Amino acid sequence: MFSKQKFDEYRDKYKRFIKSSSSYDESYKWTALGAYEEHWNIAATDFATMYDQAIQQGEGERLWSEKNDSAKSVMIEFAKLSPEIIRDMFEDLYRESSDIVLRMDRFVHHCDQMVNELQSVRPSANVHYHDNYEMISLYLAMKQPNEYALYNYYEFKSLMSKLGAKTTPGLKEIDRFFKVMKTMYKFLIQDEELVEAYKARLEKQGTSPDLNLFLAHDFCSCCTNTGYMVERY
Repeated sequence: MFSKQKFDEYRDKYKRFIKSSSSYDESYKWTALGAYEEHWNIAATDFATMYDQAIQQGEGERLWSEKNDSAKSVMIEFAKLSPEIIRDMFEDLYRESSDIVLRMDRFVHHCDQMVNELQSVRPSANVHYHDNYEMISLYLAMKQPNEYALYNYYEFKSLMSKLGAKTTPGLKEIDRFFKVMKTMYKFLIQDEELVEAYKARLEKQGTSPDLNLFLAHDFCSCCTNTGYMVERY
């Protein structure tokens, strides 16, 4: 999967980084999770408005887009056009009895169909921004943060390279990504000093949630974000 020795080296760098760096800022993910938990209601009569409130604005926009024409804006158009179909799409995505890759692929397929329908009212519609799994992973991570993490292929590929993985992950090896995040989380929470420093940093930034796979994603982000320069620690 990856080199445990390399992982331990980066874990220690990450621990020193979060204890001392003033540039560390990943708290927006936790804020977005709070908004989702407060507003998500799949049975809501006005699905589009509920979705808009649950997929947070402000700093949370980093998780989906900063463009006016984005995954979020298009999904809102879908929900206004065919709310029951969109409700069914999310119910299927969240149905744990089905294979995760199949669920995500079905979601993309339905988005493809919805774009065609949307073109009847907005002819310029031609993309839905859910193809690369990133936005769908956000839906999953917000719903079940103990099982899923936020996916970015290039970030994941970079991390696997840094940690000495024998094989490069494929573009849509999403099941591999979730397994790796769970494994990393298990290793990270074994380090009590790191957990204490991580919680202290979150509290300093105004939040104190129960830990979940967001910790593994923060580790991944910090190790691969060149702006953080974790290698120096």
